Amino acid sequence: MKFSTSDWIFTGAVAAILAAAAFLLPPCPIWITDNGNKYIIMRNFAEHNTVKLHHIVPELAQTGTFHIQHHEGALRSFYPEFYPVLCSYFYSKSCERTAAIPAMAGTIICAMLVLYWSKSKLLAGCTAVGTALFFYSFVLWEMTLSCAAVSAAILLTLKLRRPLLGGLLLGASLLLREEAYFAAAAFAFALLIFREYRSMLLFCAGAAIGMLPNWVYQYIQFGSILGLHGKIYLAGTGEFSFAGTLWNYFHHLLRNEPTSAPGEIYITIVPTIFLLASGFIRNKAVKCGALLLMLTGAVVMLARYLQQSGFSYPA
Repeated sequence: MKFSTSDWIFTGAVAAILAAAAFLLPPCPIWITDNGNKYIIMRNFAEHNTVKLHHIVPELAQTGTFHIQHHEGALRSFYPEFYPVLCSYFYSKSCERTAAIPAMAGTIICAMLVLYWSKSKLLAGCTAVGTALFFYSFVLWEMTLSCAAVSAAILLTLKLRRPLLGGLLLGASLLLREEAYFAAAAFAFALLIFREYRSMLLFCAGAAIGMLPNWVYQYIQFGSILGLHGKIYLAGTGEFSFAGTLWNYFHHLLRNEPTSAPGEIYITIVPTIFLLASGFIRNKAVKCGALLLMLTGAVVMLARYLQQSGFSYPA
């Protein structure tokens, strides 16, 4: 694998676009409570050198919240703490500018697309500015760094034929997000389907080894290899249970917002199932048809959303 001059120019352009978007925004861009919580961890570590939260809001000292739990006499976020601690260095040294990490990770993902397939510049460019990667490249969140780790694991396994290293990297990404479990299972299943038995075994072994330090740390700290986050959800009920979390994935990925009319949900469910099933078929026409159906469903749902929202940004 070699990077040509045009590849470097393309990667530089992507980096410039993502960096401009990131650094034109206010420092530490926050979207919702999830990454606002990570800001609290980051700032707390930068100012007090500990992940045990100081009482930023006095009421939390008595009651805590769903996202901030009382644990062994201290307030702890139930989110994994590695990424906010990593960001604390940028918070301390660069006037709260923490967007460098997600922007760099977003650029790396696009560069790896080009490395994997030299003709994929158009695909990589669309990925950079036409998907959620663009948004997540300038908010205080570990999404792009986590996806970069998964992308690199796939590249190591399929292109460089280093499945053990690929598994190690993907397993280590569990430090960032629990979706590493789903990514590892999905990729191992894909290797199995394509009869890459040796690669699958080495990949799974590497993933288990990569996850082991995190399991040990979380078990010592929280009494569960799933950490405080997983422990709370497994013990929760309704929306805050493990099953409820899986439903939330389904809801946010496949349902239209702000509302869905009866039967409308199938506009995205059917193309999604068809697209997934096309992965088992080698016929290019079938794959292209599945992709076209998925894109058509997405356009229909976008038009429906704009119509429902009155073509205005919801309050």
